[in-house]
Amino acid sequence: NRNSKAAAMKDGEFSFYAADKKIKKTDEIIMVAYDKNGDELARQLVKFVVVTEGKLTPVEMTIPGDNNVTGTYTGDITKIELTVNGKIYKGGTVANSTFKFYSKDKVMNETDVVVIKGYDSTGKLLDTQTVKIKSTAPTAGTITPAAIAIPGDKNVVGTYTGDVKSLVLTVDGVEYKGGTIANGEFKFYTYDKIKSATSEVTLKAYDKVGKLLDTQTVDIKSSAPTVGTITPAVIAIPGDKNVVGTYTGEVKSLVLSVDGVEYKGGTIANGEFKFYAYDKIKSATSEVTLKAYDKAGRLLDTQTVEIKSLAPAPTAGTITPVVMTIPGDKNVIGTYTGEVKSLVLTVDGVEYKGGTIANGEFKFYTYDKIKSATSE
Repeated sequence: NRNSKAAAMKDGEFSFYAADKKIKKTDEIIMVAYDKNGDELARQLVKFVVVTEGKLTPVEMTIPGDNNVTGTYTGDITKIELTVNGKIYKGGTVANSTFKFYSKDKVMNETDVVVIKGYDSTGKLLDTQTVKIKSTAPTAGTITPAAIAIPGDKNVVGTYTGDVKSLVLTVDGVEYKGGTIANGEFKFYTYDKIKSATSEVTLKAYDKVGKLLDTQTVDIKSSAPTVGTITPAVIAIPGDKNVVGTYTGEVKSLVLSVDGVEYKGGTIANGEFKFYAYDKIKSATSEVTLKAYDKAGRLLDTQTVEIKSLAPAPTAGTITPVVMTIPGDKNVIGTYTGEVKSLVLTVDGVEYKGGTIANGEFKFYTYDKIKSATSE
């Protein structure tokens, strides 16, 4: 198209401003030279370099499921190249602003690293994009922690399977995130977390989206000898239903022995223990011992349980009634000794409770009870 603006010419050279002409890559540009009268002197086809550009927008893939890497493109992209875990594949189709590359036999796992590249017709790289992958398969995984020695070991170590991506260690109720996971093995630094062989330690494994896959207890073996004592309280028979007392150290289980018969059980917490014994200790003369063990079953202490008897002591007493006169006397009276506390009068088979007892003497009103001198 003719432009009314003239070119700038000087010293045998000319320039023509074209930035505002919106020249397209498909345009044909011809430069025409005129003399001062406007007559054409020469014309020449202008050669120009086309700067290509383009952008890829791949669609997120689902594995398993999708068979192709697909997406859209803009600009001068005419061919694509797929890279999976560093391996390059050429192919795919590019048309009408969309592309497709068959990948069912190439992208096999959610963890694959997939890259798509776009080129122009001359082979110039225009864009590179990573293809996101999501999995439709449920994740699964297990952890197998090794036993840890306290004091001694500084890490919880072990093996894992499946989709384990993160770990959470719990020590006596306190959670810690961390650890390293690679090549089927994991390691979690615990030197500043697990202080005692009696700590309760669990390890949880999660997949990459935070789904819990497995929970395992970490066994602790002590490299130091365990110690512990028990101090049972005196038990009253009859009366008390439990052997109770206090403990120190690493006591984890109890065995009660009653006249040679052993019973396992009891509760142990916060420095105190309790062992139900109501159906086990029947007599104040029973021989009772209590044994304390650590969590590995090692005997730490043995103590005899003292028993005090609360059975009432035998009592004694006598009564000496005075002969009464019928008719005449209205009361049976007399004296008593010892621990007499109540009276029962029987007249011809009929019992009556009552009377007064004090200062070695008693009196029982009988005027309405004994009617005949022949009464028994």
